[in-house]
Amino acid sequence: MLLAEALQAAAARVYRQLGRGHREAVYQRALVCELRHAGLWVQEEVPVPITYRLDQGPTVVLATERADLVVAGSLVVELKVGSTLGAPLQAALQQVGRYWSHLPGVTEAAVIVFGGSGLEVRFLPRTATGSGG
Repeated sequence: MLLAEALQAAAARVYRQLGRGHREAVYQRALVCELRHAGLWVQEEVPVPITYRLDQGPTVVLATERADLVVAGSLVVELKVGSTLGAPLQAALQQVGRYWSHLPGVTEAAVIVFGGSGLEVRFLPRTATGSGG
């Protein structure tokens, strides 16, 4: 089974069993359990430095964000709870796209929205330039 298919199936099992209305952390723990049960290596809360390059100067680390999950070293996953459409989903897609310069083994990204009207899983392939589309 392909990694994307395994993630989609695991997310569907989690949503079917838990339904709507939980905090993101609850869905994340259940998804990690499902993925590990399927034999996949899952890293949680992976640190991603946010850097800034000074004009003709050094690059400094401003802060550290956290990728919700990295699966099998190649798929970064961002989880959201709430609306399945609109700005939150687009913002999450942009966020995971920014992670690629700091997670060199990652070749694909996914955003999973556990929403009030259902489950939505979106995939974002890595482009040849190394950033999201």
